[in-house]
Amino acid sequence: MRREVQNRVYRIEEKFNIDQKDSFIARENMTSVYELASVSDLSDQAYYHFMNCEDEVLYLLKENKLSGVLSIGDLERFFDSGESELKINQNYTSISTVNYDLAEKFFENSITINEIPIETEQGIFLGIIRKEKTKALREQQRSELEAAKKGEGIWRRGEMRSFINETRASVLLYTYSDQKVMRQLKWEDKQKLKKHRRKMEEENIWDVLTKEEWDTFLHAEKDSGVDTLRKERDSCIPAFVNGKAVLPDMSGNYFTIREGHRLTPNNPLHADRKIVMFGPCNVFGAFCKDNQTIEAYLQDLLNVNGYISWEVLNKGVCGVDYSYDQMFVEELSEDDIVIIIGIEKWVPDEIEHALAFRGDLSEFFVRLPHLSDYVLDSISHFNYVVNEKLAQQIYKDICVTGLLEEPTRPGVSEKIQDYYISWSIFRFQDRFRMVEQGVSDLNGVRVVPSGRYIISLDTFKQYFEKEQVQVVNSMDYDVYIFGEVVAEELGIKYRFVGEEPFNKVTRTYNETMKRILPKCGVKVIEFPRALNDEKEIISATLVRKAIQEENMSMIEKFCPESTILYLKEQLNLGKE
Repeated sequence: MRREVQNRVYRIEEKFNIDQKDSFIARENMTSVYELASVSDLSDQAYYHFMNCEDEVLYLLKENKLSGVLSIGDLERFFDSGESELKINQNYTSISTVNYDLAEKFFENSITINEIPIETEQGIFLGIIRKEKTKALREQQRSELEAAKKGEGIWRRGEMRSFINETRASVLLYTYSDQKVMRQLKWEDKQKLKKHRRKMEEENIWDVLTKEEWDTFLHAEKDSGVDTLRKERDSCIPAFVNGKAVLPDMSGNYFTIREGHRLTPNNPLHADRKIVMFGPCNVFGAFCKDNQTIEAYLQDLLNVNGYISWEVLNKGVCGVDYSYDQMFVEELSEDDIVIIIGIEKWVPDEIEHALAFRGDLSEFFVRLPHLSDYVLDSISHFNYVVNEKLAQQIYKDICVTGLLEEPTRPGVSEKIQDYYISWSIFRFQDRFRMVEQGVSDLNGVRVVPSGRYIISLDTFKQYFEKEQVQVVNSMDYDVYIFGEVVAEELGIKYRFVGEEPFNKVTRTYNETMKRILPKCGVKVIEFPRALNDEKEIISATLVRKAIQEENMSMIEKFCPESTILYLKEQLNLGKE
């Protein structure tokens, strides 16, 4: 049977002698085919596969026939949802022969999938046609999958839910989905946006358009083209005060920033009520001048219609990670209106009862004629034309709520929190920098990233699930890799570890190193974690608690100078 299938595929391929980037891969040459009966933990197996292989779809067989598929996006959505059961996709698209024309039509309409399965009318799986994708796209997919597995989506939805339920202001929430918009766009718009996205993946956002196209996109005047915009954008790097991203004051052709946020130039002088807008690049107005932001156009509409007691404040910051901190540390009262623009997948369910209005911007984008003329690589990055139309839509929605007509109420503006600790405050690069600074006075010491083969999900998964572990598995594999490969190659003779009086996983790992590493010529030196003669044990949990309580004496007691300096700079701790 296999020979017949191979011959059939060979004959079909001969008909398509095309010099193109699409390629056929026969089933027997694929690494992404799994028999369902042989997979014990599909989510774990799929995660390992996607993080270590170039495949972006798994093909799951049952009795030699294709039962379903699982894409890297499917797995990301599973981790984001927090559901207990991973469901495979049985509603997939396939073709019955190696037909590059049909495959290309599928790719033209697909946003994220770059391969299509081939199965005969009898259900026999022959292989796939794969479209070449950029390395940048693959790395982005891996990064998003890793974040989802660690719970980023769950955390983001939890933060949004907390803010909406706790703020005293009235909230209008707008969401959008790139995928939903792309599915409904006209063919011409879709192809143009996909072209922009491919260029973005290969280079960077500034190369998506030519200089002439940028001038049109920006409606640029003399001395205010893309080079000026790029230079000013590079200066909009936020500092962090109590965990909140604060933009540096500046005044340029595009951006005017005062007191940490972007200026809305037409605010009424004597306004005593405020509309505050939160969100990423689109709210900030990353590709327009001060008078072309959503906030500026919205303020114009309010002024023209006599609502001069209201001022619109731009609290947008480029970068989704920085959107939440603005909300939690902003002083808001019952007299204020909050407008949030966010990505649909990071918005929680069951919050409508706490909202003054909920809007779906995906439909708004689809209705705009010639959308691709005003958007770069994604729906998050658009120009002044969309800003003006979006401001008009928001103004109509606010009027529908009746909030602009409500009388003022006696209330005090309050923050939800005095500080903010974000999802990414201690990113890998931050930890790496702190360690580098902490050992900078030691001669002959270098800090290097551990990679995939020293205490990683690949070699010692339980280390990252310590609190849930009941039975400790063997970690010999991880230790042998270090002793027989890493230590031998780098000439390492000592391994320093902290003692572990509490956690059994780490304690067992220390004992395993003491048992194995001396055989490899590596001496294990274990340091006590107690402070001098005190009974108190140094722990990350205590340090996190001290940060939340702004307890500098505790932080200074447990942390080295480099970490203390970092916390003071990033969170403004210990300052009056």
